Amino acid sequence: MKKLLILTTMLGLGLQCYYSLNLPGMVATHFGPGGIADGGLTNTSNLVFNSLVLVVVAILYLVTPFVLSKAPLELIAFPNRKYWLAPKRLERTLPVIADWLWLSGLLTIVFLLAVYHLIFIANQTQPPWLDQARFMLLFKGYLFLMLLWLVALLIRFGRTLK
Repeated sequence: MKKLLILTTMLGLGLQCYYSLNLPGMVATHFGPGGIADGGLTNTSNLVFNSLVLVVVAILYLVTPFVLSKAPLELIAFPNRKYWLAPKRLERTLPVIADWLWLSGLLTIVFLLAVYHLIFIANQTQPPWLDQARFMLLFKGYLFLMLLWLVALLIRFGRTLK
């Protein structure tokens, strides 16, 4: 999962370069009611900002498992913490938690890439227009997947092994 998160982030950075080459000097990045553009950035600022967001989000998800492994266990909020983070299980539990976090990061990066693509498409029309129905479908899909992720995590760690 970690490699997939890194590869997807790298793909996203490549897409940002492609988008930058195919977007106007001023890029519509904020859209109001009806999908009408009402704010934007220069092409360079858009490239830097979107790339920075992708990198920072990926880094946060990638380093969190390491930070958790060094944190005092009482600071970690987790279902059945005393059981799953007990010294005899900790070495096996932490890699599983890391995979769960990296999956969440992957979902988040894919969501960001999809939003960036919608903004790219919106800027191909004059005046720029964002398809709000597609955006809302995408947003609801991301929320649904994150809810499924949370429920699956609670089911996985909400019970103890006998």
